[in-house]
Amino acid sequence: MARILYALSGEGMGHATRSQAVIKKLQKDHNVMIACGGRAYHHLSRHFEKIIPVQSLHMGYNNNIVSSWKTLLANLGNIFSHLKSVKSLYCAIKQFRPDIIINDFEYTTNYLSFLMGIPNITLDNQQIIVKSRIRFSKKMRWDFIKSWFIVKFIVPKADFNFITSFFFPRLKVKNAAYCLPIIREEIRKAKIKTKDYILVYQTSKTNKELLRILKQSGNNFRIYGFGITKTKDNLEFKEFNEKNFIRDLAESKAVIINGGFSVMSEALYLKKPILSIPIEKQFEQELNALYLQKKGYGMNARKATSKTVAEFIKKIPEFKVRLEAYSQYDNELFFKQLEKKIDVLKNK
Repeated sequence: MARILYALSGEGMGHATRSQAVIKKLQKDHNVMIACGGRAYHHLSRHFEKIIPVQSLHMGYNNNIVSSWKTLLANLGNIFSHLKSVKSLYCAIKQFRPDIIINDFEYTTNYLSFLMGIPNITLDNQQIIVKSRIRFSKKMRWDFIKSWFIVKFIVPKADFNFITSFFFPRLKVKNAAYCLPIIREEIRKAKIKTKDYILVYQTSKTNKELLRILKQSGNNFRIYGFGITKTKDNLEFKEFNEKNFIRDLAESKAVIINGGFSVMSEALYLKKPILSIPIEKQFEQELNALYLQKKGYGMNARKATSKTVAEFIKKIPEFKVRLEAYSQYDNELFFKQLEKKIDVLKNK
């Protein structure tokens, strides 16, 4: 048995849903303490105890585009909360004395693991940006450069990196390995159906143009991410509820999302065609959407247009055929690999 501090980013829900599955497994054989903030804290506190609240980094958006200024101001405005968080987390680590820190893109514990001499394993999809030889268009180069520095800032060093992905460009380093997306049990147990609606999930509430286009398309849509519950013509808005969202995802005929990895990987597992409209200037989402289209599992749209949505709906049967070839083993193989790394690093 090892004492494990499991830290994760609080931005969005992807890190939380992935971590939920991993933590649940680790708790069977290890003493696990969790550190997270933001939406991840509110989500995981319903499932686990022993959670240390930390101040998370946040993204700022403007018209479905990442705003560097809004992001900077939002985090500078919380500078004292960040400092307080570092202090409380340091004290918690001193008391808990973890053998290993497992990190899903949470910056504080990455630095504390180095300063306090604690082995650190990363488990996220962002490391693909700095650890592999990815291919992308020239117009994405500046977004790549910015993202590369952000990822290196958040994870300056790790003993080993597990990279979750559904595409596998050649790795540049030896202390990294790919694993297929970690699918939570609730998704695995979901009953797959095909009803006459398309599920829409948006990370940012600012994509108003998309709503106008969906309304004009004449198709039925169930929409999450805008924080409201109402029905207007062919648009049914829903406030986020985990159980309802999973059911609606499993019973949809297709999905329209941004480029977030976790929802995309869950939709792929359920074999749902995907129209990905990545948030502009968020390279990780742009990369996911690019490879999604290369694989033939859906479409990559830089912007939402009536033509794009119509083309996607027309091609849904074609994408469903391609998705039949998508296969994924269960999580047990990854958990065995993780346990081996924990054992090696614990006794290093």
